[in-house]
Amino acid sequence: MKRIALFSAIFGISLMLLQGCSLFQDNKNVAEFGTSQISLSEFEKAYTKNSSQNKQGGDSSKQYENFLDLYLKFKMKLADAQFRGFDNNADMNNELIDYRKKVGVTYILEKQLVDINLRRLWDMRHYEMRLSHIMIRPDSTGEEAAREKAQAILDSIKSGKRSFAEMVQLYTRDNFSKPNNGDIYYFTPGTFIPEFEEAYFNTPVGQVNPGVIHTRYGYHILKVTEKRERIPEVHAAHILIDFLDEKGENDSAAARLRADSVYNMVTSGHKDFAAAAKLYSKDQGTKEDGGDLKFFARRMMVKEFDEAAFNLNPGEISKPVKTQYGYHVIKLIERKPFLSFDEDKEAIKNNYKQYRYQADYDTLTIGLRKKYGYIADQKVFDETARKFDTLHLTADFLKSDRLAEIGPKVLYSMGGSSYRVDTLLAYALSQNEFASRLIDQKMLAGIIKKHSGDISLEFEAMNLDKSNAEFASLMDDYKNGIYIFKLQEETVWNKLAVDSVKLESYYTKNKNNFKWPDRVEFREIFVRADSLLKICQEKLNSGAAFDSVAAQYTERAGLKEKSGRYELQDVNANDNTRQAAKLNKPGDVSPVVPNSGGFSLYQLVRKESARVKTFEECKAEVSSAFQEDESKRLESEYIKTLSERYKPVTHTDVLAKAFKK
Repeated sequence: MKRIALFSAIFGISLMLLQGCSLFQDNKNVAEFGTSQISLSEFEKAYTKNSSQNKQGGDSSKQYENFLDLYLKFKMKLADAQFRGFDNNADMNNELIDYRKKVGVTYILEKQLVDINLRRLWDMRHYEMRLSHIMIRPDSTGEEAAREKAQAILDSIKSGKRSFAEMVQLYTRDNFSKPNNGDIYYFTPGTFIPEFEEAYFNTPVGQVNPGVIHTRYGYHILKVTEKRERIPEVHAAHILIDFLDEKGENDSAAARLRADSVYNMVTSGHKDFAAAAKLYSKDQGTKEDGGDLKFFARRMMVKEFDEAAFNLNPGEISKPVKTQYGYHVIKLIERKPFLSFDEDKEAIKNNYKQYRYQADYDTLTIGLRKKYGYIADQKVFDETARKFDTLHLTADFLKSDRLAEIGPKVLYSMGGSSYRVDTLLAYALSQNEFASRLIDQKMLAGIIKKHSGDISLEFEAMNLDKSNAEFASLMDDYKNGIYIFKLQEETVWNKLAVDSVKLESYYTKNKNNFKWPDRVEFREIFVRADSLLKICQEKLNSGAAFDSVAAQYTERAGLKEKSGRYELQDVNANDNTRQAAKLNKPGDVSPVVPNSGGFSLYQLVRKESARVKTFEECKAEVSSAFQEDESKRLESEYIKTLSERYKPVTHTDVLAKAFKK
């Protein structure tokens, strides 16, 4: 990426989308060079891509001419790169391949996985679903037995032999939802495991999903009981009437009467809701704020409270709602509107990465493995697992003789390449999830899955430019950047010869460009309190040396250890230098000067008038200026050579028609 940055500096702004410009040819050329040409449409396209304001017609003819000059030089350099055979340069081609893989994989994952699924997830999150389920957990009989049991229950429900509710009571292992016939309340897509979400989102309301759903919790039979437009968050207030009577004993009936009384009071207009909350609410955390609960999302409150609040319209007040805490009278203040995709994108992305990304990644790589002909060798897999299943994956193990016999054997092949046991184990050692673990069947399968997923993505990245014009343009741009960098090396940087003789000669000719301004060296005592200022003044008046007082009392950061001393500086560098420059003779001390946050006293050490720097004083500056001037000279000579070879011609009359169609 360093080369691209440097290329941008060379050219101004990275030139993109050169590939395919011939599609826009209109037979009106703004320039020709050698046997090539730059059409008006190509110029417009390049200018639009590189114009920061993208005005397309609002710029001056001079701006167009300047850009064409840069663009023409750029195109001649690319022609020279071809002339020099850069497209056959092994190092550059290897760099391009490496870049294509890395950027291509990132591009695929962002554009073809994350971005697409973010939009889909955002669409799904416009709705929330109310669900019921029957959950069967695997027991000592094993996974398959649990799945078969769940399937038998589902078949019985489908045939009408038993109702969903009956089967919940007979078989579910979810004791939390069992009392409510399996109801697990509302879910919003993007907040639970994806296998579950895909199933419930695609199940019609009132129906049971046609298949058994497997999650890490077990096997599920799922029924969707409601689907509604989602309200992201609500802003509500409440008045809590607890169950305790005056004696501190539970009395639910009396609590209900008190809650009804408060409800009638606030709905009849006899008492403002906020005022009633301050008087009657037992929620000590909200009563002083009129019962205000701020915004909250679905499932953040207990179920009974949540359901009541999300079914109110703004301004409405609920009848008393009973929860484990008492009776609540709830007022809905406002609903938070559904955010646009751009507003919600980062939150959705975080949510997606947490809950759904891995499943979608696995689906993508499974498809790519199939596309590129993935074939695993089960015999080698079994042999490897059998041979090493008591050993841990460590660097010492990879160096041992244990791999000698089986290491070269192929575990899988794909896309015309084969991947050996030792290669995959070395790869696994570099992955934190595998290092130091037992090399058993489960781990070995995980290594192959991850490695083949990575490789399949690289295969796809290597072919991406054939199907994706945007990525093809990105690769073309990077290739051009490498070529320009290499040309600058060969024609300019490698020819820069810097030695003391040349630098001294350059200095002699240009010494007036290297000058010191008027400068001042001084000391300062800075204190924040006037009481401390008086102490410093008394010590100075008693004959104490300025530097010793500064070393003891100055409060300027980093200056105490320097006894308040500032080395030679431009007299106009800041307020401190300007104050010190007002003093006349070395040793003179200023009166008290009010300073930002305190007070300052200054002592002049010395002044030095403006002068030309000596060669030793400005050697680094001279070297930098020499190299800059020499680079410009060599660049100019290079462009002159290109112009002599390609004989460029520009047509300002055609250029004047830019963006005027």
